Amino acid sequence: MKSSAIALIVLVSLQATVAVADGTANYNLPPVPKTVEKRTKPVEAQPLPGLGLMPGNKEESRTQVVRVGTDRNEVVYVSSLLPNRISTPFAEPRSIDQQADDVEFSVVGQSLYATMKPTGKPVAAYITGANPNDPVISLTLVPKEMPPQTIVLQLDKAQAETGGKSESGSAPDNNVYTDHIRYCLREVALGKTPEGFSEGTLPSAAANIGNVIAYPKVRYSGPEYDIYRYTILGTTPNDVDLDEGTFYSEGVRAVSFFPTATLRNGKTTEVFIVSDKSATGD
Repeated sequence: MKSSAIALIVLVSLQATVAVADGTANYNLPPVPKTVEKRTKPVEAQPLPGLGLMPGNKEESRTQVVRVGTDRNEVVYVSSLLPNRISTPFAEPRSIDQQADDVEFSVVGQSLYATMKPTGKPVAAYITGANPNDPVISLTLVPKEMPPQTIVLQLDKAQAETGGKSESGSAPDNNVYTDHIRYCLREVALGKTPEGFSEGTLPSAAANIGNVIAYPKVRYSGPEYDIYRYTILGTTPNDVDLDEGTFYSEGVRAVSFFPTATLRNGKTTEVFIVSDKSATGD
């Protein structure tokens, strides 16, 4: 009697999980957890001056713009597995740290590349420039399993005026607004980063604007305003004269084309847009 009851229980259990009457198996699987649904959320968008809302990257892959100063320490999460790029406002950045067993820094241009070591410990990093009076930025780098990070350091206004000087050119000594705008546009047109600005990447996207296509390339973050560089591609066989007004929107201060403002099919030029931070919600 006991053996028959046990056999009956086993049979019922098997029928509840697997049916093989037609040669196929049907499995009763648990419902999909809500945490899995969250991983498939759409990528975030980013507003750009003159272009509007553009598709962005996933949150962990977006550029981190960190406002920094000599009066505080900023905590930044970085990849524990791959090198992280720290874009600085200094022409010749230097790192001051005492944790060689926990991180390795290398300098390329205005950027520092931080590779965290397997210890998993947070690192106190102090970043400054080659000039004696350059401000010192204090960061705490916290390693985390995430994609490699791009971190743009943006100095407070008063401190940005004292550091980041390059040998080839410097900002005008006076505070005339138009002179400073002209200086910044000249520097970015020559492929340089203006004093007190940090270079960061933009979403890989494209925008159709009439007879041309705009591709966002670089954002230069400054203490008061930002400069955006887009590549413009002509799409018609006839010459198209670009108009600065096409790229004006709320918060845009200036628009400039280089090396030309006339395009035809297959030809490219650059547009530089000087924008208030309010234009992008910063």
